[in-house]
Amino acid sequence: MDKNKLILPITILVVSIILGGFYYVSQSNKQQSIEKQQQMELQLKQSELKAKKDTEEKLEREKGLESIGKSACVNEATQSAVDLNKAACDRGEYSCIKGENMYLVGQYDNIYRICLQRKGLK
Repeated sequence: MDKNKLILPITILVVSIILGGFYYVSQSNKQQSIEKQQQMELQLKQSELKAKKDTEEKLEREKGLESIGKSACVNEATQSAVDLNKAACDRGEYSCIKGENMYLVGQYDNIYRICLQRKGLK
């Protein structure tokens, strides 16, 4: 009879330990799953930020190159227009005022536009 009295509490204790173990394992897996999901979201945000930063850097480089290209076209157009004006004055094609760095605006505009097209700029 003493054995029968001990069997029920021991059974309850063993079942409680088993159920507690299953509960612990399921909660542990749930926590790991949540942590893994949060880590993936963090990595996704980091990659999005990196892509955004790379895009901004690329745009800045392009703006810088465009600015340099336009500056080069200004110099080229100015010099070419001055040279054309000097040559036209020397040939006597029209009456003009001779002077350093004198040019016709129309010549400058055409040369500048051609330079921009050649460099693929607007």
